[in-house]
This record gives sequence, structure tokens and C-alpha cells, in this order.
Amino acid sequence: MLTLAPTEQIQFKDINALVSYTEDMARKTYYWDEPQGKLNNIIRNNSMTEKGLQALCNTIGCPSLFKALMMETNYPEASKEYLRSIIFSKQAEKILDSKFVVMQDDKLIGMVGSRYKPYPNNKFVNDITDNLSQINSEGFKFHGATIINSKLSMKFASEKHTFDLKGDVNDKIMPGIALKTSQTGDTALSSEQWVFRTLCTNGMKIKDLVSQNVVYHVGDNLFDKLKNQISSSNSSLHSIQERIEDLFDIDYIQSSTSAKLLANNAPFKILPELRKRGQFWNSKKKYKTSKDYEDHRQNSINYLDNIPIKHGGKVSAQMWLGTYRKRKSMFDWVESFTEAAQTYPLEVKNKIEEDAGILSNWIADNKYKILN
Repeated sequence: MLTLAPTEQIQFKDINALVSYTEDMARKTYYWDEPQGKLNNIIRNNSMTEKGLQALCNTIGCPSLFKALMMETNYPEASKEYLRSIIFSKQAEKILDSKFVVMQDDKLIGMVGSRYKPYPNNKFVNDITDNLSQINSEGFKFHGATIINSKLSMKFASEKHTFDLKGDVNDKIMPGIALKTSQTGDTALSSEQWVFRTLCTNGMKIKDLVSQNVVYHVGDNLFDKLKNQISSSNSSLHSIQERIEDLFDIDYIQSSTSAKLLANNAPFKILPELRKRGQFWNSKKKYKTSKDYEDHRQNSINYLDNIPIKHGGKVSAQMWLGTYRKRKSMFDWVESFTEAAQTYPLEVKNKIEEDAGILSNWIADNKYKILN
């Protein structure tokens, strides 16, 4: 396995701290053309992050090379030589001639092409903060931000659209937007709807209530294009309450609901533990005996029924044990994933929030399969 520079994962609660950090990083970021001649020193000095290595492998058309180099080995120098042999081939040289290395704090963090339009994170932050009052009238307030390698996500919550979940004044939902970018171009500029539950401080992204609101890092007037996407997200904020309350109105019935989620291949493998657990019961899989079939099915049903207890936090446990309210809902079941997300590193946490949104969308679209 190659020795790599650490990937920075930083969370911001204060927008001034975010502005200061991105300004500092902008001063330490530069682009190298004709990168092939410089890559030898970068490899020798272990001056690239994991995301930088992945971008390099993808750029030269060898995504499988990244996985090979990340495997544990007692011979890291051999991994370096193998990477050099690929990079300095004629084929790679031809590809790299039209690419730029993105360096930050003297570390390779990404690769971009000749059509890439640089849009530094500090400019993105300044554009958002300078124009936020002009591009919406929804009463947004900064809720937090994360930077992972070069990927920046900013979240804003709307007090204007905050609502009590089915009249429960202690269980408030704050709709908002999540804005994303990356100065290495590995994430498009995007605006997505996002919700925050004050009771358990969970966040969840909801993607399908709006069109695919992305702007790629090519061409001019990137922020003007993004403003249009933000306006589109804002225009349908009111629909979030309907979506959340629809999920809340679906009862989660032990054994029955979980069986239907399994039978219809719901995308519930959100947490790393669920992906590592192995295969859940699948109606299409062939089993040696009927007992094996039923044992595997019942084991999977029990696992799904207990996700809020096994993986969720304090609030999820209260919901599932009936100490907060008597009935279990699909919304509370999905929220147990996002409460669990708070215990993971930032990159994993963000992915869980996105996948929980995908799961909630799936449930809304397949409601009749769960209820019948």
C-alpha cells in the first residue's frame, strides 16, 4: 500500500471560520500543467492524498490501479515503482499532456482537464454569503459546512419553513438547502434540498423533489448558473413537509414492514455495518432447504426491525421502545440511520445522509407495496 498524505476532513459551525479557512487554502492551491515530469517527486515524497491518487488513476484510465495500490503490502516501494511504470508509459504520457495537477499545501489533491474552469472554494463561499439574501426570500441561516479533501458542502436551514411534525412542538423539522462544490472538479456545483430534525439533530438530503440541480465546472458565469438552481430548490421547499408527513403516516409494523422492504429490495444498506454484514434474505435466491430459506428470511426481518435499537442513538431508541410516542413510523425508522450517521467520520456521515434521502424517496415511491 502506498504511503499517502492525510485527507483533511473539517467541520465548521461558524461561517467566519469557514471563510478564513478557504481563504488560507486558496493561497496554498496551484495548478501544474504538463504534470508527468513532476509526478516522480510527488510519488517519491508521498505528496498526494487518497483522493489525489484516485483522481490520477482515473485520469490515466486505470481505476482498478487505485484499488491495487490501496491494498495492504509489506513492500510500499514496490507499489511506487509499479505506479511509476504506469504513469510514464506512452499511453499515460499522451493523456497527461492535456491535464493539470491540482496541488494544495504541496499535496496532490486532484486532476483536472483543459476545459475545467477553476472556481476556488473561497470564491464559492464568498459568492454564496454575498448573494444569499438576494437569491432567496426563505429566511435561510447558515447551519454548518464540511470540507473533505477539496469537496465543500454548505448547509442552510429555513426558519420560515420550519414546522412541527404533526403538531408535536418538541419535534421540529427545518427544511433547507445543501450547496456543494469542489475546486478539483470531482463534484459539480449543486443545490439539493435538505432537512434537519431538531429533536435528534439529524440531517437528511432529499434529492428527487427537484430536478437534477448541478452545474459543471466548465464555461463562464458559474455562480449565475448556480443561482438559478438554488431558486429552483427554494421554489419547492414547501413540498418537504408533505413528504416528511407522508413518511410519518406510514406505520412501521414489526415483521410485516421489514418483510416487505426485503421482498421489494429497498435500498436500506446505508450503514457500513449493513454492507459488511453479508447478504440479506432475497426471494430470488435459491436455498438448499426450506428451513434455510425461512431461517435466513426471519433473521433478516429481525435485523431490520431492530436497526433503531442496534444502530440508532438515544432518540431512535425512545421512538422504538415507545417511551416518546406509542406508534412506530417509517420516518422514525429512516431517521435512525441519520442519527447513527453522527458517530461516523465526516465523509461517511455525509454519504449516510444522502443515502437516507434515497431510501426515503424509495419508500414514498413504493408506498403501496408497503401498505398492501
